[in-house]
Parts: sequence; structure tokens; C-alpha cells
Amino acid sequence: MSIYIQRDTSFTESERLVNDLGAKSFLKFWTWPNLFRDQEGGKEICDLIVVFGNDILLISNKEIEFKSEKGELVGWKRWYRDAITKSFKQTKGAERWIRSYADRLFVDKKCTTKFPINIDLSNAKFHHILVTHGLENILEEKLGYGSLRFNNDINLGDTEPYRIGEINNEPFVHVFTEKTLKDCLEHFDTANDFIEYLKLRENFFLTDKDVSVNAEGDLITLWYESYDETTEERNIFSHSEMRKDSINLKYPTFDKFIDRQDFKLRKKLDENSYFWDTLIESFSFHILNGTSVANNNWTEIYEIEEKIRNMAFANRFQRRILGDAFVEMYYSFKNKRGTRQLLVDGLEQAYLFFCLPISKDYGTLEKYREVRKMMLGDYAVIYKLRYPNISSLVMIGYASARDDSILDTSFFEEGNDFGYIDFSNWSEEDNQQAKLVLEEYERHNLVGKNKITEMTAEEFKPTYKKTRS
Repeated sequence: MSIYIQRDTSFTESERLVNDLGAKSFLKFWTWPNLFRDQEGGKEICDLIVVFGNDILLISNKEIEFKSEKGELVGWKRWYRDAITKSFKQTKGAERWIRSYADRLFVDKKCTTKFPINIDLSNAKFHHILVTHGLENILEEKLGYGSLRFNNDINLGDTEPYRIGEINNEPFVHVFTEKTLKDCLEHFDTANDFIEYLKLRENFFLTDKDVSVNAEGDLITLWYESYDETTEERNIFSHSEMRKDSINLKYPTFDKFIDRQDFKLRKKLDENSYFWDTLIESFSFHILNGTSVANNNWTEIYEIEEKIRNMAFANRFQRRILGDAFVEMYYSFKNKRGTRQLLVDGLEQAYLFFCLPISKDYGTLEKYREVRKMMLGDYAVIYKLRYPNISSLVMIGYASARDDSILDTSFFEEGNDFGYIDFSNWSEEDNQQAKLVLEEYERHNLVGKNKITEMTAEEFKPTYKKTRS
């Protein structure tokens, strides 16, 4: 059964915008609009739910007109009631249902197709996100940017127009306008990146200090300016601004900040990273559409989801490295068999790419694919034998490029192999079997030194690599 077809896609314009933004950043395997619970003939649980490992994003999407005929404060209170209070009620209800009945979520209104992703409630972190529409023009007119203002005053409520205080601290509530959601997902456009931003945002407003933010763009700016060279990590709490007794973020115009040349260079450097997104989407589509071939290492979708998620866990910089490595290999091994073993800074698993030319010698395309899949598995155990410290491995197999090949949509139409191995149970018996595989490949001159490639990247600089034996 195709779970893609079962999804409810009858969106309003604002719902479609939020769903498209979510699917672009989180990809379709983990982005689920309009899930239903088996009550009242199929009752919608939330406008959009993203389930990515232990992180569950509950997104309420409301388009509420701001009416100020009876005064700005009265208009604000009414808008706040409909856009904030009622939306939060929806996401709270969604969390309550999932915590009580995680096995009673469905992708269709008739509640015939169960939600296919496993939810581990023992480690779940729920993120409540309210997306508002209908206020941007007024915010642009009043404040100069289509963002609400924020502080961490738990008592603020609806008393000050256009400012959002701390709605709740457990669960914490994030509020975005259409404009600020676009801005955030422009800069944090992978599951890893956006979830990390949400956690940073929550920690920022839950600090013991009094904090206020003039616009969402100010917090994004602070994030970019908070790279700690000593730890090679981003930590806004190490920024000089955070050492003040009270914090009031009021940066220069955000649009000017991101118009810098280094930001434009970064976009250029990230181009190949989106190939990795498309590769994940291709595998996901066939899994959810029931067209995945030779799925002999999984029976339920949630089992393969955990493996595919290892591909999607890479953030945008890491996907740039993976994309650059794959694209370079694709064009370097035209009409040739080849492997590439890869380590990427910050990712626990290693990567193995393998290409094999299509040849009439295999008889049929099906036989060729069987051989390619078998060889991919063989190279994986050889890789583990040579580099014992590898704990897990993502594997990609594909048909070698031909003379006139370019890496476009036709690549995905040819069918590619995906595999994931967790080596935590690797035994001495496995080691001995791997030695036999290596000996066989060496006899047939099918394996060389297979140096491992270590690649890294900086935010505004090209990727670079080094190899080691």
C-alpha cells in the first residue's frame, strides 16, 4: 500500500506553504500533515507533525485576520486568543494524545493506514510550534519587519501588542510568523539544523536573565556570530551579549546582514548538499510507495526508517561534504568500477559509495543489480576489517556513469542501492568471514588499498579532504 497516496493533501494556501517548507527541510519521510486519531470518524490531531528520532515537532498553523476597529489593544487580544491560545490548545492536545495513544495515529481520515514511524516516548522531546498568518503587513508597517517581538516575561500574556512573552515553560512554545518561519528554514534547512535552533531558542528564553528580542532575525544573527573557535562549536551563551545583566537583542537590519558576500558564497558552496537531500527523498519515496526492490533486511517501515534517518541526520555542512564527495566520484569513475570510503567530521557513522558499470555480461538488469548489491555488502565487511573502529556504515550503490552521463534526475530513475550496517555485534566469526571475502577479492583484483577519505568543511569555505591508509 502506498502511504504517499494515503496522505491527506487537501491544504489551504497557508497550510500548503508550511507543509512545503517543512517537507523541504525535514523531507517527506518525517513530515506528516493532518494525522488523524480514530475518534469521531477520524479527527485531525494537528496541522503538521514532524517525527525525527526523539524529536517530535507539533505545528499548529493559523491564518487569523487582525482587526483593530475597536482599538489596537482590543484587536491584539482577540488575535492573540485565536492565533496563540487556541493554537497552543491544539498542540497540547496532540502531545497528550500521542503520549497516551501513540499506536492510534493514522495518515488517512478513515483511519485505515497507521502512522508508519515508531515513536519512543521514553526519550521523546516535544516541540510546540505556532505559525501565524495575517499579521505580517501590520508588523512591517509598525515594526519594519514581519516579525513579532519577544521577551521571557511569563506574565505578559496578551497585554502588549505585537510582543510575545513566555507562554509556557513546560512545554516551551515557539511562535513564528510566515516571514520568520521562512527566514529560519532558509538558514536551518535540515532536521538537525532546525531542531538545534529550536533548542537554542528555548534555552535562550528560559535563561534566568531578562531577555528581549526585537525580531526573530536578531536571534538568527546572534547564532551566526557565536562561533567559538576554541571548541569549534556554536554557543550563543559564550557571546559577549550574553554576559550582560539583561539582554536586549537589537541588531542591524537582518536582510542587510544576510546580504553579505560570505553568505552568498555559502549558498554557492552548499549546492551539492541538496543532491544528498534528493537521494534521501528517492529512497524514501520507494519505501513509502511500496516500490522498493529487494527489501530483505526489513519488514516494517519503521525498521528501515531508522536506517534512512542516519542519512538524514547530517546537517547542511555535512551534507555539503557528502554531496561534494559523491558528485566528484560520479564524474571520476565513468565506465569504471570504484569505491570510496568516507569519514565526515561530527558524524558517527562512516560512508561507503560503490559504483559498477552496467554490462551485457550480467545477462539481465536484474542480475546486474543482484551482483552490485552483493558486492556492496562485500566491500562493507572489507571496510570494517581494515578499519575496526568503524561503528556503523551507510552504503550507497549505483550504476557507473557513462561517457555522456550527467548527474540529473535520470540518475534516480536507474535505481540505486541503500544499506546500513550497525557493527556493534561484530564478532570474531564475522571478522574471519570478512578475511575470506577480502582474500577472494584480492585474487580477482577487485580491491586495492582503499584509502579512507576524511573530509571536513567550514561554513564559508570549500570542503577539503585528506586520505589515510
